[in-house]
Amino acid sequence: MPTRPAVQQAFNEEVQRRLRGTVWNAGGCTSYYLDRNGRNSTIFPGSTLELRRRLRFRPADFALG
Repeated sequence: MPTRPAVQQAFNEEVQRRLRGTVWNAGGCTSYYLDRNGRNSTIFPGSTLELRRRLRFRPADFALG
């Protein structure tokens, strides 16, 4: 069951925006969290509770049938 592209894109853009000023992205050192393009696809820039809330299943976010 694939995520709707607009939902996935919005989530990815928000995560990257929130990561911009963090130590993982802007710490001034080489980070193994960043890929060769400088994109961090490993860290979630929020609390564990926020991540759990964001990972809840929402049928409207998926292309069902």
